[in-house]
Amino acid sequence: MLHPFKRRSFAVDMLLAFAVIVGMCGLAGWMVSAMAQRLVSDTRDAVWEAGVPPTYVHDLIDAQWRNHFDIVAALDEPNQFGKVRESIAARRQAVEPNWSGLVQLSVDFPPDIRKAIVDTEQALQQAAEAMGATLAGQGDRKALLARQTERMMRLAETSATMLDIMRSRIQLVSARAEVTVRESLMRLLILGLLIIASLVGAFVLLYARIVRPVSRLSAIMTALRSG
Repeated sequence: MLHPFKRRSFAVDMLLAFAVIVGMCGLAGWMVSAMAQRLVSDTRDAVWEAGVPPTYVHDLIDAQWRNHFDIVAALDEPNQFGKVRESIAARRQAVEPNWSGLVQLSVDFPPDIRKAIVDTEQALQQAAEAMGATLAGQGDRKALLARQTERMMRLAETSATMLDIMRSRIQLVSARAEVTVRESLMRLLILGLLIIASLVGAFVLLYARIVRPVSRLSAIMTALRSG
């Protein structure tokens, strides 16, 4: 018969082993949850930076070029200026709310993207002023058209720079997501190995403290019965 201290010691050992295993399983669950949250965050950033802002920029620049070409085409037919103004107003109503929202959100963007958006906003305003002056006929027509074209080229340059920066951010976010996956899988693998080692240790403990003593006791009883 085992001494009470031995029984208590074995119980404590088993409780500790069980606590370690449960703790590791809990840690594994927490790691899976943390990995999922990081992946969701990285994916959300990637979708936002890869999809929505570039779409806004492309729509905005496309509308500005359409405005520019409509004005150029109407210079030889001044009676078309009213129709051109209506087209410009419709395009502004379609694209500017999204762009204005992006400008407002830019305060939370990384500094490089924020600066690119501010530069594009300034170029956009200058291009709009030049188009307004051309439509109003404020000066020589060739000079107005040249200034409008120059402002549009600057807008195209700043918007292209902004899109390049956004693409680099997309690559950065994608790379970050890949690193998150690799690190999380490696940690889960290590933790899984530790759980397996703990289970093996608990089995060894169980064998050493119960199975082996009972086997010895059975062998002794068998020997006693056989004389």
